[in-house]
Amino acid sequence: MKKEEKNFYLVDLKILPEAIKKTIRVKELLRGKEASSINEAVRMVNMSRSAYYKYKDHVASLDEEPQKKIILFAVIADADTALLNRVIKKISLNGNEIISCHRSVPIGKHTLFSISVETILEPAALDNIVKAVQRMRGVRSARIIDKGENQ
Repeated sequence: MKKEEKNFYLVDLKILPEAIKKTIRVKELLRGKEASSINEAVRMVNMSRSAYYKYKDHVASLDEEPQKKIILFAVIADADTALLNRVIKKISLNGNEIISCHRSVPIGKHTLFSISVETILEPAALDNIVKAVQRMRGVRSARIIDKGENQ
């Protein structure tokens, strides 16, 4: 499995496309409490919300902390406690923090694991984790149920 790589550069603001500049300005307005909502901030800089959402996760100041999200995984697997431990180990790679884990009562030979994880990973990296869990021996199904953001 190839890891998703991020490349960072220092770039003079003058050469950036207008949409990137406006995204930066919207984030500054929100951080400085000059705008009370994303709608208000994008209106102030004359930008569409869709353009803002397209770029917001790819533009950050050096002092801005990455946005953490709470992800809910659901895994149907063989009723095996050791397998649950291996699944948790796989999910907790790359700095993901397990918040909660629930193992349902086995029905037949299978059980459901629901695992809440705090992460800063991008959707593509999360999809790679799901695929890795799906390939594990004893796992019948694995998917992300919810990608809610921690507010």
